[in-house]
Amino acid sequence: MFKGPGLFKATRLCTANPLDVHHILSKNFSNYPRGDTFTQIFDILGDGFSNTDGEVWEFHHNTIMSLLKSPSFQSLLEDTIWNKVEKGLMPVLEYVCKEEVEVDLQDMFQRFAFDTISILLFDSDPKSISLDFPCIPCEKALSEIEEAIMHRYILPPSLWKLQKLLGIGSEKKLSNAWKINQSGSSGDPNKFLRDTLLNLVVAGRDTNSSALSWLFYLLSRNPMVEDKILEELHTQLNMKMCVNLKDFQAIDLHKLVYLHGALCEALRLFPPVPFQVKTPLQPDILPSGRRVDHKTSVILSFYSMGRMKSIWGEDCMEFKPERWVSVGEG
Repeated sequence: MFKGPGLFKATRLCTANPLDVHHILSKNFSNYPRGDTFTQIFDILGDGFSNTDGEVWEFHHNTIMSLLKSPSFQSLLEDTIWNKVEKGLMPVLEYVCKEEVEVDLQDMFQRFAFDTISILLFDSDPKSISLDFPCIPCEKALSEIEEAIMHRYILPPSLWKLQKLLGIGSEKKLSNAWKINQSGSSGDPNKFLRDTLLNLVVAGRDTNSSALSWLFYLLSRNPMVEDKILEELHTQLNMKMCVNLKDFQAIDLHKLVYLHGALCEALRLFPPVPFQVKTPLQPDILPSGRRVDHKTSVILSFYSMGRMKSIWGEDCMEFKPERWVSVGEG
């Protein structure tokens, strides 16, 4: 439990207790909306699913889940990803390997994800992942928005609100970035659609790029795991040294049990969303015994929970895909 000093008397409870997390995100979900503070910090996301509660969130959840489960969307997703891998990602990777060019993997994966989500949502390919690594104002603005939002989390509310009023610091960057991405005012009848699409772009771009970046970082530090993944690829997919991406489909990927385990390990150690903040509507007692009320911001630390010996054992800090593979698999 943390209590702010002086004028900043906000109370924050940070927990990595799995029972607390389950209580807040599942068992007593309706009592833990994001709250006004969260909405203010993420005001740029408007009425999208990342920044709403209650009936609006339910509408987003049901609509998006229905879309994701649609066979036609799954087919479109598979085709879009493979086309972007073949025509965008692979040529860039082949070039940087041949020329021994140093690249920022996270930036490359962000560009790949941004192009993919743009094609899916807008039927338009910005081609941000290409040999010349072009500067796409909209894509760059997303990074500046996220940096400014992180500053809002760190700084006392009164300070970032003063920066916003004066148009200085990270708030100035946020305002400029918003102008680049904005396509209407608050009175625009298309605002709800715009907010929804912006939320999907942010979610589709950053979660995937973060997970892939950390996966390759971990593989670079664990060559034995890399060797096992390569062995599984050659064994299960009958791959040759020169792979034609059209020769195998996403339906074959269920065979890659060890690779799946490696992805799960990367997500455990470096979750794309490392924490989440909730505020109770009504006073509550968490399974851990802590009392919370509407003045308490509860921080769910997924990052910490993924590194607890009580959950994962003494080797919790090690990168071991095997912990996700059952005896009958792999």
